Amino acid sequence: MYTDDNTFDDETVADQKVSYGLEGIILHNSFDRVKGRTIRIDCRERTHIGGANGAGKTSTLSLIPAFFGEEPERIVSRSSGRLSFVDYYLPNQQSLIIFEYRRYSGLCCAVMYRHHSGKLCYKFVEGSAAETFFAPETLELLKAGATNQEVFDQLRGKGVPVSNMIDTITDYRAIIQNNPKLLRRHPAETRRLRALAADFSLGDRDTQMSHIDRLTHVVLNRSRLLSSFKTMICETQFENIHLQSRPKPIDELGL
Repeated sequence: MYTDDNTFDDETVADQKVSYGLEGIILHNSFDRVKGRTIRIDCRERTHIGGANGAGKTSTLSLIPAFFGEEPERIVSRSSGRLSFVDYYLPNQQSLIIFEYRRYSGLCCAVMYRHHSGKLCYKFVEGSAAETFFAPETLELLKAGATNQEVFDQLRGKGVPVSNMIDTITDYRAIIQNNPKLLRRHPAETRRLRALAADFSLGDRDTQMSHIDRLTHVVLNRSRLLSSFKTMICETQFENIHLQSRPKPIDELGL
């Protein structure tokens, strides 16, 4: 806020806090309703998604937990016609799902794409969607029907930091959540995953967001809400408690 003498009101600035989170979902040549198009759904503030039945509203909203690390096959909507997640949302190698999000270092993109083997994979890209995927040269590639690998190669050629391929949802979840338990589950991979989490996790280096994938899923679907909360509470509060020996029985009449 500016005061009358055109200087910053320090107290007001100090009260403002930067919030981290999902800024937008970008679908490029994705499921049938948006096939051949590129659309963006802003998620920063309250957003209204309207349309007739079958327009793709549920399919789009279902992607929110995927950004936080939910198992992809758990979020495929009924409208998929029993297709797998990758066959429904990423039907070919031109298809991209781009999650633009804000962390302490600025804007980044988490990208879901179809590997040439048909497998679902992930990459992280440093920078906003506007200055990376929708920069003039890259946008021309997208319009020309370039494959995801051609797009990633072009971004690297321009000096944009692009992560190596992440080929499991567990590794992606470990990175985006900065989940210490998942980051160290394979000792040989711990250093690599921690480096990626330092560069691309949601929030800052000390932020840990375990279970946010499950939380967003149950809130959106309103199913298994209580059982999921119980699991989250138990794992969060008691995962570091270990009994080294059998508890001694207490036998007192007055207890």
